[in-house]
Amino acid sequence: MIKQRKVGELKHEVSKGTVAILVDGQNVDACKYSRDILNLAMGLGELSFSWFYHHWDRMKLYEMKRMKDDGWETINVLEAGKNALDYQAMNEIKQRCNIQGMPDILILVTCDKDFLPLVKDFLRAKRRVIIVGRRNAISHRLLSWVHHDFYWVEELSRCPLSFEAF
Repeated sequence: MIKQRKVGELKHEVSKGTVAILVDGQNVDACKYSRDILNLAMGLGELSFSWFYHHWDRMKLYEMKRMKDDGWETINVLEAGKNALDYQAMNEIKQRCNIQGMPDILILVTCDKDFLPLVKDFLRAKRRVIIVGRRNAISHRLLSWVHHDFYWVEELSRCPLSFEAF
């Protein structure tokens, strides 16, 4: 027989932390998996921001509108140089963290090892970093820093969370 807890019996209530999402739109088709990524984040805590970096001026307007409707802040990367998106995203998240503090969990949607300095910064600050990327495409160097804290984007829909727009 299962004993039901009485009111006041729970001595310590576990609170969920803050979660931030940073998407590298060049490495993962996050438009296709937008809601699955948001489901993961909302299941882990309070979403503080969800930034989707891409060359949006090259994308179809309805894709950007859908991302905004889902709750993403779409950030256009104007520079076309190698790693321009990576550097812009890392600089902007570091600036935000310096002003507002670091979220408890960073979900980094990428396959790119160029984000390793950001991952190291978060881990040094004792924050959790989750990598979401394409199967057989995520940098092994990146994965070696997060150990088992990663998801294949293609399998996120199997997570038992339901999407609710905010």
